Amino acid sequence: MSFDAVRSPAAPAPKRIDTGIRWEVARGGRMQANGTLVVEEPTLVLLAQSDDDAKVREDLVRIRLGGQVCRRFQNQKGVLEVHWQGLKVHEVALLAHGPFETEFNIREFYFPSTFAFKVRFESSRILSKDRFSDFSSELVTLDPPTIEGAEDTDRGAAAQLIATGKAMAESMGLVQGYMTPHRALALQTRIVSALRDRTPFSVVRLGDGEGRLLGYPTFFTDVEVLIQVLYYHFGPTSVDEMRVRRPEDWLEHYAGLLKDMISESVKSADVLGLPVANFYSRQPVAAYFGHAAYACAMFHGLSLARRKDPESFFGTNMFQILAAEGLLLREAAQAAEAVCMVGPWPITEAVGQALGRADLEHIQVPGHATWRGESGHGQFPDLYLYVEDQIVRRGRLGGQLFLIGAGILGKYYCDLIRKRGGVALDVGSVLDSWAGRGLPYALENVEVTLEKYG
Repeated sequence: MSFDAVRSPAAPAPKRIDTGIRWEVARGGRMQANGTLVVEEPTLVLLAQSDDDAKVREDLVRIRLGGQVCRRFQNQKGVLEVHWQGLKVHEVALLAHGPFETEFNIREFYFPSTFAFKVRFESSRILSKDRFSDFSSELVTLDPPTIEGAEDTDRGAAAQLIATGKAMAESMGLVQGYMTPHRALALQTRIVSALRDRTPFSVVRLGDGEGRLLGYPTFFTDVEVLIQVLYYHFGPTSVDEMRVRRPEDWLEHYAGLLKDMISESVKSADVLGLPVANFYSRQPVAAYFGHAAYACAMFHGLSLARRKDPESFFGTNMFQILAAEGLLLREAAQAAEAVCMVGPWPITEAVGQALGRADLEHIQVPGHATWRGESGHGQFPDLYLYVEDQIVRRGRLGGQLFLIGAGILGKYYCDLIRKRGGVALDVGSVLDSWAGRGLPYALENVEVTLEKYG
């Protein structure tokens, strides 16, 4: 089986319009010389609000409803809805008595975003069904806004969740410097022993991506999971494929499937990596982003792994720390009957040489949607089946070591490998650091290099 065997045709890309100017007319209007917008037919117009004549605010979208729509339904109550990727992200009541304007914040949208609109009045059917149904492929596509400078709130459930998550990490000793030589050696001994004894063993790490899924739908909403997980990790083509297959409940179904995969991998893991306390203070983002996701990872991870002994909990950054010191991975590779790397980068020869395993094998996975530099499908909902097939084809995996850097689906691969008798290490962004590609923070960590194992 190959990638092509499970890949579907790519969906057409949305139309992109430069938002560097003050007004963007979506359809049916024209701009007069004096800057007045004239609407000549039922239409919705997307406008980029400007702080001044030279600077366009990228975090605020203004919508104007005008023309015959307002004249036809004058003084009638209605609703204007804004939809993104099939989900309602904004709703406002309106009274048609002339041009109507509303605005909403898109600070949380991480990617170029194409919006569709629905308008309905009390005495009419939904206008978008016939008149605006094609807007989703014709509207303005906005570039991703910056989230720098956003501040955490000191009130509300998110802030309390974050404070408790940080306190839990501190109480467990998951603070700066937690990886002592004694703990590193103890972990290495457990992994090497599992390989030599041909017993199953897995190390699974939880970060903010897993935390968002584990916290869904109790804490994180449909829109947040769509934007911050599915679209961020797998890209628009994969998201479109999910929507087509299950139009009624696609997001709940696929997010639930990923959540179940993560939960099962945590339950079976022998060692669990959790967010350390200093993670909560290094990100200048709002409470509903990374910090809350780290806290969800902590709560759900401990709940699912409640029978593990204290020495089985490490930080999510455990392999970055070990790799920066040249520890554990070479010793584990030398003890294994076979070594296989599961990740996106073609660095088999260099890694094999560094770990002393010229026979190192590689199962390729699609790169992360954010930096793979190409269109097409991510690992989910199809291509992870290719990886699964490659693992299953190897038969029983006793004594075999797998180094996995495959994002959220990497947890599933760890669980699969352990169930087939192998040893799976969720090394994550270590492979990015070794390849010099991928996650920005992995590239910035200049201490993690293959030379450390030379």
